Amino acid sequence: MADPLEIAKLAVYLASDDSVCAVGADFLIDGGVTAISGVGA
Repeated sequence: MADPLEIAKLAVYLASDDSVCAVGADFLIDGGVTAISGVGA
């Protein structure tokens, strides 16, 4: 579902100063599959 580039971009973001306020967050990397499927609806 997720492209390896998407995972790499999140890793870079989390390692950067831009993610300083991301505390206790869950990041869903699935290429938008859950947004267009009935999962959790």
